[in-house]
Amino acid sequence: MATFAQGMVLGAFVQGFQIEGRGSTGATLDWLTPFSVLTGIGLVCGYGLLAFEAPV
Repeated sequence: MATFAQGMVLGAFVQGFQIEGRGSTGATLDWLTPFSVLTGIGLVCGYGLLAFEAPV
């Protein structure tokens, strides 16, 4: 769950935020987009691939 949340935050950060002046003008759930969800799923898969060790 923590990895998925990291991916969601990363996806929202990469996608960008609406800023006007010194404050955000977006809605509360603007971070919840298909891109951020797919980024979260991708990060979970990427971390899962790192968990496998190559045979020696």
